[in-house]
Amino acid sequence: MRDRDYLFCGNEIRQVLEAQRLQLISEVDSQGPNYILNVSEDDYAKHLLNKYSIQALILHVDKKNIHNVGDSSIDVSGRFDYAVEPDEGPVCVKGTCVTVAIPFEGEAELFNFKLPSTYFSYPRGSIVDKEIHLTYSRLKQDQGNLKAEIDNDIKRIEQCVRELNEIIAQHNGGLLSLIKESIAKRKAKVLADSQLVDSLGIPLKKRDDVADPISAPLVRKKIVIERPEREFHPGKYEVQFTVRGRHYKQNFTWGVSRCPASSISKNS
Repeated sequence: MRDRDYLFCGNEIRQVLEAQRLQLISEVDSQGPNYILNVSEDDYAKHLLNKYSIQALILHVDKKNIHNVGDSSIDVSGRFDYAVEPDEGPVCVKGTCVTVAIPFEGEAELFNFKLPSTYFSYPRGSIVDKEIHLTYSRLKQDQGNLKAEIDNDIKRIEQCVRELNEIIAQHNGGLLSLIKESIAKRKAKVLADSQLVDSLGIPLKKRDDVADPISAPLVRKKIVIERPEREFHPGKYEVQFTVRGRHYKQNFTWGVSRCPASSISKNS
């Protein structure tokens, strides 16, 4: 009798990745006018690419090991060889429990996502730290086919990991073009709104500064490329802009002081 844990049986992986792409677009759209117009596009693109790329899973089947061997209580209800009737209730005898551990690299969370090939058949196993644990409970007379079952289960998991990595590769391969397109659209929107406000000729009400935009990656990464600060060049424009009733200063003159990337100049 096997443990009841399953792999690749949660949310559908393609839906999860689509949600992550939408979050990337939302993060770009949340950047303030001064930041998006003055930040280095290459640096910002590298930051987003690092943040939203996903590391492929790597199984180390060659390093599999017996993690634990111990006693197990096995229910033999309904087995004719024990002469136990099904309606007699649970009747347990002592057997052996074997746990096989397979090390892996990558995000453990990826084992939670459903694949197209696992809609009706989930591999069994559990994730403990950076290992897959496969647990088997057997009576002495049932141990003959254990090695074959372990080999078949590992082969099934390897197939799922290959399928997952192909989907991840497609996701990662399309990120850079999506990032550049999102940045270009955000810049165009900011400039168009600035021109609209400027054409009205109406003074803006003085407002306090706004809070920094908040972003939360779906997948954590060990190496992080920090969000770059905007660049400032004397004489480079800063726009007049309105977001949710909050208004900001447009300045085309020399001598505007450099400010942190997350702040926006306000009317003096």
